Amino acid sequence: MRLGSDRCLNTLEITEDSSHDDGWKRNGDRRHVVQAMIHKASSMNFDARRAGIGIVYVGNYNPSEQPPLSSIPDGCNATLKWSQATILIKSVMRTATGTFIGEIYGFEPDTIPSQTGMKVEDSIEFHESHIFGVQV
Repeated sequence: MRLGSDRCLNTLEITEDSSHDDGWKRNGDRRHVVQAMIHKASSMNFDARRAGIGIVYVGNYNPSEQPPLSSIPDGCNATLKWSQATILIKSVMRTATGTFIGEIYGFEPDTIPSQTGMKVEDSIEFHESHIFGVQV
């Protein structure tokens, strides 16, 4: 199901069949609906870094080694910006199309969700230019 140009709603419906004994205690058939919102930073006018502005990398590394400044490692945390707010993203992964996707785990200030429809545990797709900081 599509919800406008800035986000998609993916729904996964799981139906448990109580006729099979697989060790789970059941009280009749149960139906679960799981919904995951996927926001798109480019459609929501997220801030993008200006030319010549790099990504800030933080984390543990040996000072004698070059930090990974030329790539975004899978599984890292990232910081995106929208207006005057910071959106905190975890479990960042590169997609086949070259964009990134991750899970929102926080907002600064924490009032941002009511303005955007975003919430913790929603997913967001974004471009490298939307990344302001990376925790490796």
